[in-house]
Amino acid sequence: VGDYKGLANSYFNLARIYFSYEEYGKALEYYEKCREIEEEQGFMEGLTNTFLYIGYTYNKLNENKKALMYFNKSLEIADSLNFLPAQKNCFAAMSELYYNIGKFEHAFDYYREYTKRKEEIFDEEKHNQVAELETKYQVEKKEQEIVLFESEIKRQRLFNTLASIGIVILIIFLITLIRQFRQKKKINR
Repeated sequence: VGDYKGLANSYFNLARIYFSYEEYGKALEYYEKCREIEEEQGFMEGLTNTFLYIGYTYNKLNENKKALMYFNKSLEIADSLNFLPAQKNCFAAMSELYYNIGKFEHAFDYYREYTKRKEEIFDEEKHNQVAELETKYQVEKKEQEIVLFESEIKRQRLFNTLASIGIVILIIFLITLIRQFRQKKKINR
């Protein structure tokens, strides 16, 4: 009850299934149901993908103007969200569409944008991996410092314990020595 995101995802998945079986009319029906929910609920990232897939569907139906309109809607939202993966997918779809209709200059321009986004995503992923490794290194370094500190504390405690035992033994020895000395003195008198 009230799981609009789940319902939208279900419609989207049903649409993808119909799309894969080349039942494009049924696919569009379910994409449309998904779109309605996403627009009402403000699920913008989902809406980006839904528009993209509606565009793919119209592209399969050779309705290039409608396909391009939905690719552009998807790209507009992706740009507003700075959602690089969706931008990349939109540019790839538009490049393919223009290539298929023989507008090679447009196809090449969109392909260049696709490549640029792909490289940005790659760079961002590598940056995140480096940051993660750096964090992991710092954590491991701190853990090693903690282990060294703990072992130093244990060593210090052992030293203190042994020193205390040594002092106690020395005191007992001195007390015994003093007693013996006093007893000798007493006996000698």
